[in-house]
This record gives sequence, C-alpha cells and structure tokens, in this order.
Amino acid sequence: TAFARLYADNLARKYSSVKAEHTSVVASAAEAGAVEQVFSTDEGPVTITTRGSLVFVAESFPLPLARKLAVLILNDQGTGDVRTAQIDAERPAGPEFRPLGGDLAHFFQNCGVTKAAVEAILAAAR
Repeated sequence: TAFARLYADNLARKYSSVKAEHTSVVASAAEAGAVEQVFSTDEGPVTITTRGSLVFVAESFPLPLARKLAVLILNDQGTGDVRTAQIDAERPAGPEFRPLGGDLAHFFQNCGVTKAAVEAILAAAR
C-alpha cells in the first residue's frame, strides 16, 4: 500500500542507520498474501507487514515476535461493513455507560493531544 511505501521511505529520517534486509510474500495459512519488509536500524529491526489494505509496523521487536504480533493484529481486524454505535435517548446514562467527557479529555491532554482538541472536548462536556 501507499502507506507502507511512505513509511519505509521515511525510516531514514527517523533512524541514523537503515538497511533493507529483505522483502518477502508470506505463504503460511495464517498470513496468506501478506508482504513482509524487514529493515535493520541502529535501534533494532523494523518490520512492515502489509496484507491487502492493512499495514502493521513493529519497531525494535525481534523478528519472530514481530511476526507473531503482525498475525495477531492483522487477523483481528474486521473486514465487513463499518458499523457505528448510537446512544439510546430513552435510556439514561448509568455507571455501565457514560458518554465521553471531561475525564477522557484530561487523559488525552496528559498524553500530548493538542490543546485546541482538549478545550473543544471540555467545552462540549460542560
């Protein structure tokens, strides 16, 4: 995919030393059709796995572990129609269901989310 190519092409901007090790098509049943690119860097290996339109990137994981993670993550991705959840206006929010609000906004703020986004969430929660 274009994203995988872009990511691979920009590894040299992130690491001072990058060397393409290999690119291969994975033939196992669990990963059928996946393309794996492996790069060595000064901070450890980078594995970019592409299956159809899905991309998984593992940085600094040993190759066997990166492969296991790719299989787990890519196999768990839904491929059917996209569905959205709705809030039932008749049902009051209880402890088992609370709309996103201030607590989540503060969490994102501590994670480095932009101030404008956090302020908009806080204003909407008021």
